[in-house]
Amino acid sequence: MKTNFLLIRQKLILICTTFSLTIGVLLFRAIQGVNYNIQFNQNEIYGNEYQRPLERLLLHISEHKLTANRYLSGDTGLKEEISAKQSLIDKDFAALEKSDGRLKIPLKTTVEELANRKREHYHPDTLKKEWEELKSRFADIKQGEMDKRHTRLISGIRALISHIGDTSNLILDPDLDTYYLMDVTLLALPQTQDRLQKALSYGEGIIRRKTITLDERIKLNEYAILLKQSDLDRVRGSVQVSLNEDENFLGVSPSLQKNIPPALEEYTKANEAFIGLIKKIANLENVEPAEYISVGTEAIKESFELWNVAADENDKMIRIRVDNYEKSRLITLVLTLLSTAVSLLFVFFIVRNLKQAQSQLIQAGKLAALGEMSSGIAHELNNPLHFVKGFNKQIEGLIKGKYPDAFKDIMEYTQYVDESCERMKKIIQHLREFSRQSPHEFVPVSINEALNNSFILLSEQLRLRSISVSKNLAQGDVAVNADINQLEQVFMNIITNCRDAIEEAHGTEGGEIIVSNKIDGSSVVVEFKDNGRGIKKELLEKIFNPFFTTKEVGKGTGLGLSISYGIIKEHKGEIVCKSEEGAGTTMQVILPLYIRKAI
Repeated sequence: MKTNFLLIRQKLILICTTFSLTIGVLLFRAIQGVNYNIQFNQNEIYGNEYQRPLERLLLHISEHKLTANRYLSGDTGLKEEISAKQSLIDKDFAALEKSDGRLKIPLKTTVEELANRKREHYHPDTLKKEWEELKSRFADIKQGEMDKRHTRLISGIRALISHIGDTSNLILDPDLDTYYLMDVTLLALPQTQDRLQKALSYGEGIIRRKTITLDERIKLNEYAILLKQSDLDRVRGSVQVSLNEDENFLGVSPSLQKNIPPALEEYTKANEAFIGLIKKIANLENVEPAEYISVGTEAIKESFELWNVAADENDKMIRIRVDNYEKSRLITLVLTLLSTAVSLLFVFFIVRNLKQAQSQLIQAGKLAALGEMSSGIAHELNNPLHFVKGFNKQIEGLIKGKYPDAFKDIMEYTQYVDESCERMKKIIQHLREFSRQSPHEFVPVSINEALNNSFILLSEQLRLRSISVSKNLAQGDVAVNADINQLEQVFMNIITNCRDAIEEAHGTEGGEIIVSNKIDGSSVVVEFKDNGRGIKKELLEKIFNPFFTTKEVGKGTGLGLSISYGIIKEHKGEIVCKSEEGAGTTMQVILPLYIRKAI
């Protein structure tokens, strides 16, 4: 008995271990997916961080360019201002060097990575060398050459911003609110800032010269149109989409709704004012240089202010998304461990109850039946454990960001686990009731219920052998006065014999069991018909004898039908066997019909 128990326990442990490995692989893949999403979004944060010193460089180098042009045009009083601008640019390059030192690996700004993309001339060190050369030769460079050097430097910085957008995943942002905010910070505003600087420099030269050609008027109108349609309208449109879509992705961001609109309004006012002055110059209206420079500088300033606010808000929303992924990862771990713990708990529960049930068995036939049931329960565990697997597939949906309410998900999946566990509990309880040693209790028993219970316990064994079951059960209240545990033992013994006969005849293909019941006068006839190998005629009279079996050595005790025969006799019924070798077997269990007394 101990040996058999250990064998069952080992099987259950093996099943549990197998599914634990499966769950472990699924958990690893799920966590791997969540970690990928976390790293993906973390790179976006890196991208914004790296872009900050680049944005400051765009601002200060452009200001240096405008100031240098005025200085070279004869305004020698700007020397100290130029020196101050150069100090700011030096600090910006120092900040860029610090960011590059930390982030060059994830953002691929090493010399090798940039060379692979044919962008080696945009390396921060290269840009800094260009600036150092421009600064050192400031006194002897002519104005035209100075413009070219500034333009080349600004172009390199914008190209590096584009590279950061590619490698930081900013350009691939998955959510509409952060995607359109990214469009503002990574693409639209840097383009706007460059165009504003060019328009300011171009218009200032015309104003100071006090003459304008037709081509220059056309160029100014072109600047006005581009600043309005390609820049201002695009920035406003993208910001508005971000604000509108905010609630659809991880909920509304209060700071986004609060901080972006005022910054956008100031940016809009400043740019519209500057565009208006450009149009005045193009229309030959008088505009003072100081006014033009002041309004243009304000437009540039507000574009950088908007960039700072938008970048900060983008960072906040991406961090919220990272926090959500980290929460999903924790939920995945907790729920997987919870489901595994529940499964292990019920394996322990099953093993304990199997041991108790086996210790109570006093008949060899009941031992055999219980062994079959134990095997059936081991197979029945597959469905709840498969559910754990399916449940983990649901957790993968959380990696894709489909479940914004994490608490709700926990409650939902916990309920699913409970439902599956309840099913396992019912199966175990049924086994305990079947196996316990207690005086026989004859009560009205539904034949259909007893049959269905027997097939439930053996259904997995039949399924694995591809044995189909056809039921033709009488409708209505068909009952007998019986002990349900003993009755189910008889039915299970017969079904087991059908199974073995079919397997010997057909292997795992083509098996069929037909079960039916009917009322015949004052009796209930339950019939089991299989298409197994059948029984030789000379052996039919022996099948109810104790220790007689037609099975191979080691596959049967010869007690199943003997015990079943005794049980049915005790119930004042009989068992009839009809069989022909090669044509299957029909077993009939005939019991007195229970007639309910009218009240």
